[in-house]
Amino acid sequence: MTIKNVMRFELTMDHISIDMSFGQMMVTIQHAKDCTKIAKLNGMNNLIVGQYTRVLVVVALQQITNMVDHESVWAMSLAGDGNTHHDQLFFDLHMRVCYRGNLVNLHLVSMPMFEQHTTLNIFNMISKFMDALYNKWCAKLS
Repeated sequence: MTIKNVMRFELTMDHISIDMSFGQMMVTIQHAKDCTKIAKLNGMNNLIVGQYTRVLVVVALQQITNMVDHESVWAMSLAGDGNTHHDQLFFDLHMRVCYRGNLVNLHLVSMPMFEQHTTLNIFNMISKFMDALYNKWCAKLS
């Protein structure tokens, strides 16, 4: 994906970083457009916000993959935590690595659990996520 409107992208990323919903973000950017009369902020919608968010997630996951692939990393630890939000169970996955001599704590993902949260289901979910995240890394080891 090519980001054609850098100003709109950066403004969207700023709003995502403070936990605004897509709807709140679109209204806020529309207000900014109306106040500043900047035409580049025109046309914000859920589709664009979703695309920008996917770009941000992909870049972040690629950076994590590159970090774990670094020669200074020889081990990592994973920690999982379950919680409930609006009657929906979520499983949070955290990772800790020593990267270039610094201990780095990463919140990798929060995934909804639609199935029973048995050990086998949690293991399968984590395995699928880690396989997707570290395909490149695992290929280098074999």
